[in-house]
Amino acid sequence: KVHIDGAHTVESLRCCSAWFAEETKVSDRVRVLICNTTGGRGKQQLLSTLNLEAEGLGAAFGVVLFVPNDSSLEMVSVSGDGVKRARSAGSYKEQYALLQVWE
Repeated sequence: KVHIDGAHTVESLRCCSAWFAEETKVSDRVRVLICNTTGGRGKQQLLSTLNLEAEGLGAAFGVVLFVPNDSSLEMVSVSGDGVKRARSAGSYKEQYALLQVWE
């Protein structure tokens, strides 16, 4: 089952967390968060709110993925050893920043 929400303010993240916790309260599946921001927002406050609200409501995320706006195949190259890598590490600067805030 997939739950999608476009919350982008502290208030909407609180509402989203409550809704998500209610929807998944009887599930024993790992909760996965796929997160994207376009920058320019208070990512520290937003991610802290989401993390604390979800944990406090018993809906902590087991896996968190931060994805760029453009996550198309054109953004990935395959090296000689067959491993897929980002064409430009700079294109993932925002995702690294989000990861640091989450941790």
